[in-house]
Amino acid sequence: MTSWTPLPKMVLGRVIKPFSIDHLQTNDPQIKNNFKNVFPGDILCLFETENTTKKWVRGYLGIPSMPSDFSSATVAMEKLPEARIYVTILPWSHVQVLKEVELINDGVEESYNGLITDDLGYPADDSSSVLTGSLVSRKKRPAVPVSTLIMAAQTLSGEIKISMMTASIQIYAMYTRGDIEGATTMLEVFQTLDEIRMNLEYDLLTRNESKLIKKKAVQYLAMIPKTVTASNSKVAESSHFRFKDVSGYQTVLARTLDTAELYNFELEPETAMDKAINIAELAQNQMFSALNAKFPVLDADLSLHPPRNSKFEATNPSHILIDFNALHGSSNIKPDGYAGMTAYLYLRNSKKRLTEGYAISIEPGQEISLENLSAALFTNIPASEIDNNRIYLVALLTEQINLSHPDSNSHGIPNLKTIRRGVCAGAVDISRIFNRRKGHLASGESHQFTMKLYASYMLKETEPIKIYPGMPPMLAMSLAMANNGWGELVDRIISGSNKGVAVNPRAERLEISVKELNQNSFTVGTFKAIDLVKTMAYNPLEQAYCRIYMRVIKCHGFAPAPGVEHDKYDQFVTVEVSTNSKLLKFSKGSNEPVKSKWQFPSTALEESISEAIQITGLSVTPTNDNDFLYFDVFSSGHYVGSGKYPLRSYNQISDTGMFVKKVRNIDIYAPGANTPSGSVEIDLEYVGKNYNVDTYVEMILNWKTIFEPAIQNTDKNLISTLNKLKRVPVTTLIKFFPELMTNLFKIYALAVDKHQLLSVYGSASETKFKALSDATFSVIVHVLDLVIARQEEYVYLFERFMENCGLPSIGEFLVNDLNEYFSTFEDSWNSTGRAICRIVPLILRIANVTVSDSASFVSTAAKFADLISTFLSATRPVFVPDQLVLIENLELVLESLRDFFDDMQLVKFVESWSEALGLRGLGALDEDGGNALAKKMKSKEHKIIINKLLFLNRTLQSFLVDTGSAQAREMLYCNAIYNFCKVITSDIIDIDAYRLAMGVWLTVCNTTFGPDKRWYDETGDLYLILCKIFMPLNKHFLKLMKYGKTHGWFEPKRTYTQLFPTTYPFPEYTIDSSVQAECFSELLIEFTVVLMIVLQMSAGGAYPRITRIMLNQEEPPETYSKLDEFAPPLQVQMASDYIFDSIEVLCGMVDPIFFPGPKWLSFKAYCICCIEIYCRAFQPMIKVMFGTDETKTNPDLVAFANCYFTDYFICVLKCINSKPASIEHLGGLTLKGCYSLTRGMRTNAITSLYDIWNVLGVNATEEEKMRFGLEKFGGLQRNLYTDENYVIVLEVLLSAMQQNLSCCELASKMFWSIIVGEWCKMQSLYELERVTISSLYEIFLHRLRYSPGIGEINNFIAHLKNCITLEVEDEAYQPIMQFINTMFEFLRTAAELKCIPEGSEFEDDRAFYNIKISSYLLNVDKPELLQAFINSMYETYLDKKNFTQAALSLELLADTYSWNPTSFLPECEAPSFPSQSEFKRKEALYRLIATNFNKGNKTEQAVEVFLELLAAYNQHNFNLAGLSYCHTQLAKAFIELETAGKMESTYFKISFIGYGFPLLLRECIPVQESFLMKRKHKKC
Repeated sequence: MTSWTPLPKMVLGRVIKPFSIDHLQTNDPQIKNNFKNVFPGDILCLFETENTTKKWVRGYLGIPSMPSDFSSATVAMEKLPEARIYVTILPWSHVQVLKEVELINDGVEESYNGLITDDLGYPADDSSSVLTGSLVSRKKRPAVPVSTLIMAAQTLSGEIKISMMTASIQIYAMYTRGDIEGATTMLEVFQTLDEIRMNLEYDLLTRNESKLIKKKAVQYLAMIPKTVTASNSKVAESSHFRFKDVSGYQTVLARTLDTAELYNFELEPETAMDKAINIAELAQNQMFSALNAKFPVLDADLSLHPPRNSKFEATNPSHILIDFNALHGSSNIKPDGYAGMTAYLYLRNSKKRLTEGYAISIEPGQEISLENLSAALFTNIPASEIDNNRIYLVALLTEQINLSHPDSNSHGIPNLKTIRRGVCAGAVDISRIFNRRKGHLASGESHQFTMKLYASYMLKETEPIKIYPGMPPMLAMSLAMANNGWGELVDRIISGSNKGVAVNPRAERLEISVKELNQNSFTVGTFKAIDLVKTMAYNPLEQAYCRIYMRVIKCHGFAPAPGVEHDKYDQFVTVEVSTNSKLLKFSKGSNEPVKSKWQFPSTALEESISEAIQITGLSVTPTNDNDFLYFDVFSSGHYVGSGKYPLRSYNQISDTGMFVKKVRNIDIYAPGANTPSGSVEIDLEYVGKNYNVDTYVEMILNWKTIFEPAIQNTDKNLISTLNKLKRVPVTTLIKFFPELMTNLFKIYALAVDKHQLLSVYGSASETKFKALSDATFSVIVHVLDLVIARQEEYVYLFERFMENCGLPSIGEFLVNDLNEYFSTFEDSWNSTGRAICRIVPLILRIANVTVSDSASFVSTAAKFADLISTFLSATRPVFVPDQLVLIENLELVLESLRDFFDDMQLVKFVESWSEALGLRGLGALDEDGGNALAKKMKSKEHKIIINKLLFLNRTLQSFLVDTGSAQAREMLYCNAIYNFCKVITSDIIDIDAYRLAMGVWLTVCNTTFGPDKRWYDETGDLYLILCKIFMPLNKHFLKLMKYGKTHGWFEPKRTYTQLFPTTYPFPEYTIDSSVQAECFSELLIEFTVVLMIVLQMSAGGAYPRITRIMLNQEEPPETYSKLDEFAPPLQVQMASDYIFDSIEVLCGMVDPIFFPGPKWLSFKAYCICCIEIYCRAFQPMIKVMFGTDETKTNPDLVAFANCYFTDYFICVLKCINSKPASIEHLGGLTLKGCYSLTRGMRTNAITSLYDIWNVLGVNATEEEKMRFGLEKFGGLQRNLYTDENYVIVLEVLLSAMQQNLSCCELASKMFWSIIVGEWCKMQSLYELERVTISSLYEIFLHRLRYSPGIGEINNFIAHLKNCITLEVEDEAYQPIMQFINTMFEFLRTAAELKCIPEGSEFEDDRAFYNIKISSYLLNVDKPELLQAFINSMYETYLDKKNFTQAALSLELLADTYSWNPTSFLPECEAPSFPSQSEFKRKEALYRLIATNFNKGNKTEQAVEVFLELLAAYNQHNFNLAGLSYCHTQLAKAFIELETAGKMESTYFKISFIGYGFPLLLRECIPVQESFLMKRKHKKC
């Protein structure tokens, strides 16, 4: 006798050997039915083993869906084919054990929603041995652990496998529905996820690659539901079908960005402080995963922490590493005389060149290949160019051509043997490579670029320019651009012009890879294999050396050389340059050998050359007085003449500047000629600090020699020099910044020392030195402002200066000068004052390190802080721009003062500054009226409140939180919360300010609560005050909801912004094109996050304390008394509308309209968990308030309970029934994602709710306890469901029909107490039946959520009947059982209707069940539901052009009315009828019925309708117009019948007799219309 033993745990296994039924040594079909054919790779879940030999094992075998199973998915994707589950036996040796499976424990009665085929032929608790037929007792067979298997996927690769299974099913379904595009997209996602899975599963990646691929996994996992949603939308548009996404296929789950894990939530009061999830981060990831196509691979820098003010922090310069991959061309033909080629690469913007060139030489016999070339590193790209311009990489290819003509001319001057000629050029925009720019490419990686190359040509005749009105500006500019030949080819390419641009087959495109590097600096020799390319502008980061850049632009007026005949279009001109100094050399590329003579490319006469070269070798101490440049010009290789340009005279270079349209023409003279034969146009620029030194800079650098010996007499000259220093160009100030600052501070120290000394003796010279110190201070401010504040890239100059300054002790004097400017700002405010606002942190930093008397400095700095408050409180518009700049710098001011003030004093400064600003600027943008200037001023004023909130947010992340005392922190947080409340409670709704205020609240919470907290308030007072403010905040949430409905917040949008933005203006993102336009509001989502964080705090221990304070068991703290105006006493809140506003808001969050809850399930799941925890926290207080029967008769408490508990119960029940909590109907990873957040939430919620339900009931008598089996019922319970709003009954029924055991049991008990309470009060269940049937109708036919199946219905009815303890003889027994049976029949009918597939072939089946449901609605006297139901049938038939059925549907509705002309009916929405008499309503319906019969060619039925209507006019309401209408329509109908010639139809009915037919066929008696035919009755 064989027996079976359950395994300790269910075992997940994989088949490794095939097993066939044919291998069995028996032909007994009863035994064979226990086996299935299995193949390698099949997955089994094993639950028991055979005892005797231990060789056999039994388990579940899942057979995936086959392509043939997808025929039913051609209409809808909410019911996709599922795997078939079989119970089978096979040998242990054929199975590889993968792992043991722990069953999840949420009180869920696990079941499989798909098809379970059990051929064993025994019930789940069967006791027979299958193989032997013995009667051996065996435990109940375990359920199919579908949910458990999904939850068992603990790794990202395991979760990807589950998603790939879902994707594969979706691919088949999309193909069967004809959505080829969606299936192709899904297939690409499937293949990408498979690659990711293999890399992760087998650990094939480096650490950085692993981080990147996890982000890529998040991106592609989110693409599956988005693709499904897009495909469903296409089907919905074509079939008018509204999808119920029951399984969560359209759900996007939020994941952590660093590990790509699903969020996991286990919030208990004792662990809430440390384990609470950062819900703001979850919401951010949820939104971006759902809306952004590239998140988190791109756009992942979404920090919720405000960025530190880095305005005066040195940043690493940008360097570009360029590697050359290949040069492609389709032709290898070379011109005669070809002598090699050189390619030059450099960076430029749209107007000028930025860097030197990098040269690549190709010898004559060498193939054009770039594979073995070294990379080029373009260093120190100016940040201002990156931020303000597009950056292009330019390539120029020139070739050398040997000429054949006499070696010299008649004058004995050699002719040219070789010339350079332009071949082609190209430019590619690489701006996105820089991480400073918005939307930049992934930083630190190489990116491939392809540069198209073009040649230049000039036409002999000028083409006419055709520009017409309305032409795009860029196109017009490109057409208007003149074709000046080779030198401007790159400009034409960049502008998009096609003038003089052609393809050269010798070089068509250049492939390069570009990578950005961020490092302090590179020097020569850093990389041996990489050549460094410098910028053309002066850069203090580079090693100081002098060089000159010269550009030959073009040649003018040269005739052919004597004795040389050329067509003017064939003539080419060549320019060579040399110098008289042996030290000066020429080159074009940084890596190119220098030459003593340089030849420019040969061009046609008047054609642009525009080649820039570098002149090096300038000596700091030259040996001669002058240097000259000599220009030799050749025409077609023959010498024409020469010219000279004075390059240097002593310490001055003849600088014209480059790219500034300030050129110099060099006259060219032929030998012996007195008049020039032509000219060469050039520009030239010196880069360095040894020559061309500004006079006033030189005077300041040498002030000790010039002015100090007689300072009392030369002070005016020195002041004059200082004032003129303000006119020096900024480029000069940058060159000499450290030297200038050192000498300026020495002058300032001398002036203040002399002034202080002379003021003691009352000397007349005191005013002189006061004037000198003021002038010097003004120049210091000017230089710092111009070089540092306005030139962000040169902040490192200030840092280097501070490291090596060695300044005198002048700290308190500098701050005192600041005070002088701010104390007189109302009377005199100039450019220096405005500059001070920009550079005040720099002045304070210098003052910090140069303090001589700390006490004096503290008093002076405290006065300065007070003066800032005064300045910020000024309301004159002229101060607004400077106030904005100053507010931005306040954070840096605090850091500068922290060494001399304790944190408490610094927090007081913050409080004073924020009070001075108040709510200035709030709502300024929404003010109407005014011109453009006024609007600009309003925009600036609006930034005051914006900058203030940003400043407050940054202070909450500053050192004040980390190092401050507890009192300082409390004051800091109190001030932040106070300003948040001031903004939120204001009558002015300023969306931008509201959002930034939300960020302030979030930072308060994140820095004090949760795993990322930076400070823990051991007293708990902070958490208490935040929870006290919770209820008043809900009023403002409702205010915003109302405002949003009238301002289009909930309309579909195509753009969105980051949640809790930390910069202004807010960065905007475009919604993924594959995502249908979603409706959401960032502000309301942020507000929701703010409220949810408070609910977490309440779970973390704050709410028990609130309860004690409410019950007068504890005195409220006085720590945050400043906030009392926003947080009234708790007793006041409970007795006011605050508590009702709160529960209304929470109900709205369960079914939100401000974000797509059914799709953003991670965020919604976390919200309902927090809501449930908050509602559960009310339980102790409710028990105290309603613990006795006497309190339930208190009129005030009864009124409170009626208003509050209705919404309270609805809120909690909706949480229980929501998709994230009711997880057993979800599929794939959606189930795991929701379970990891909600877990046992349902069990906790229903248990708590049932306790409160019992508290609201009155104690039953002993007789009632014996009769009904209930301790409590009735009382306040009945007030919750006797209202016209039957939502509570609906939600209780839906909870009772869940698969969660606790929900089913307790909700069934709640419904039983409802039945008992109704019977005891009314002695009838008619009203309850009306409410119940209406609720069930809503559940099954109107709600776009899961509706229970027949198994859950049977389970609910069984639990409900188990609650019944009535005797059969009891008078209530029969009515109650009849009510339950009626409810069960309606449930069964609705469930069977739900099971009917979509499609026109099943219309008759649906009509049968629809008619049955309409009979229930008619019996419970719910006309509005019946009308809406019949109208939906009517509209469905109209859409399908089935006019006859449409008319019959309206007949059902017409039969519910009488011909009473005195009874008036209310307005009806579906179908649409006004308020009218019953006669008029039925008359209108009859006319509509007849019209549809006529459209359906059923004239006979239309005649019957008109005859009935005619009789109604005659008998009930005589109406001549109506009679006329009826007779007219009858006349038309009779004529049509007379002329139609239709054959007379035969009608017969078909009966299906016998239980072998399904219920649908047995109860439906179809009447067929046809010609004479045989009728048969078929019996089973």
